[in-house]
Parts: sequence; structure tokens; C-alpha cells
Amino acid sequence: MGLFSSFESKTIKIAMGALQETTNMVPENSADYFPTPAEMKATLKANFFPEQMKATLKRDYGEAKPEYAAYHLLDILAHLFDQNSKRDMGMWCAHASSHLGKNIP
Repeated sequence: MGLFSSFESKTIKIAMGALQETTNMVPENSADYFPTPAEMKATLKANFFPEQMKATLKRDYGEAKPEYAAYHLLDILAHLFDQNSKRDMGMWCAHASSHLGKNIP
């Protein structure tokens, strides 16, 4: 088994895909530093706690799906970036989370 669980890998992959699909939401004149894909992936991993997320999702949705986890992970990052005065990064993560929310069955 690899370093990361299948649940974590799928969640990170889905979150990265949503970020990629919403890059057009990033203002061209943004003063925020936008990380490379590798840096963003590391940021997602650093803020993701699979067992805690699974328990929360099972409680709230009755099941733990990577799509739900990615939605919540991006929402969490949006708030963290906002709190650290990185408004454009926060907005980007919020748009990616919203994009996922619209596409989750």
C-alpha cells in the first residue's frame, strides 16, 4: 500500500481537477502568489485528515465519498486562505468547491 490511502488519493485528485477547471476564476491582476500544481497538491494533503473527514461525511451524508471530501476540503482551504489575507486564492478554492457541489449527485 502506498503512502496515502485510496480515499485520500481520489479526494486530492478530484480537488485538483476542480481547481484546474476553475482557473479562469483567478483574476489576472491578482497580487496573491498562486502555487504550482505540486505545491497546491501538497497544500491539499497538508490540510486533509482522512479519518476525521470520513467520520464527518458518514455522520452528515451517511457515506464517505471522495467527491464529498474534495468539496469540503476546498471549502476549508477557501476559508484558510481568506483568513490569511489571500482573498484571490480563497475565491479560487471557493469557486472550485462550488463547481464540485453542482456536479455531485
